[in-house]
Amino acid sequence: EERFQEPPADLPTDVVEALKQMFVQALSAPDFERCATIYKEIWAASSHSAKMREALKIYYTRLLAFYCEVLERVMGDRAAPMKVERVAAAMLPILEGYCITKDAVEVSVDAMAEDWAHMAAALLQYR
Repeated sequence: EERFQEPPADLPTDVVEALKQMFVQALSAPDFERCATIYKEIWAASSHSAKMREALKIYYTRLLAFYCEVLERVMGDRAAPMKVERVAAAMLPILEGYCITKDAVEVSVDAMAEDWAHMAAALLQYR
């Protein structure tokens, strides 16, 4: 969770560039590999433990709020809060799923971040 404690500072004004910067920061964090390994273990344990499932729910609720905060900073008054919440909700499985599948995906972090930024920007603008 350390890599998500604070939204990136000095975000670009361009929506796609700001989103890309956020994704690159998350995917390039020095502890990304370690966190991905730990999260996989936690997910596995949660299938056997109600306490672990509740802890994950709390974590993801906080992470969703963080994503909303970052998106609100990026978008300002250019997107309705409902759109921001929907995009934040879409970002959760994208980023968390990447932790599991990243070794099978032969796309650079920069290219992946750019693709995700375009998808998120499109959802923010057109939904």
